[in-house]
Amino acid sequence: MWQSHKPLGAYDLLPAIAEAGFNSAPPTVYRALDFLQEQGLVHRIASLNAFIGCTNPEHPHQGYFLICQACGVTVELNSGSIERVFITVQTNWALLWSMRVSKSSDVVRTVRQRRNND
Repeated sequence: MWQSHKPLGAYDLLPAIAEAGFNSAPPTVYRALDFLQEQGLVHRIASLNAFIGCTNPEHPHQGYFLICQACGVTVELNSGSIERVFITVQTNWALLWSMRVSKSSDVVRTVRQRRNND
C-alpha cells in the first residue's frame, strides 16, 4: 500500500496478499485495513472507497488529500493549518460536511454551490 501513490481498494490488494502467501479472502483484507486504520497507519478515502498509507503515522491527525482526477495520484496534506482553514470555511459558510477524510474538490464544489445559492 505504501509503494503506491494512489488509493487502493480492498480488492486491489488481494493479489499482492495472495502472492505473499497470506489468506486473501476479502473479509481478512477488510479486517486488516480496519486494524491499520485504527493504528493510524492508513487513511480511508470514503469518496473513493479506498485506502492510502499515512505519510505521518507518528502524529495522530486528520487526513486531507489532493487527488488528481486524471491519474489518481494522491498527496496527503500534513498541516494543522489545513484543518483550521476547513473549520473557518465551515463556520463562515455554514457548511455541513464530515471532518473525516475529505477531497478538496468536494469542498470547492460545496463552496461554489453555497455561493451560487446566496
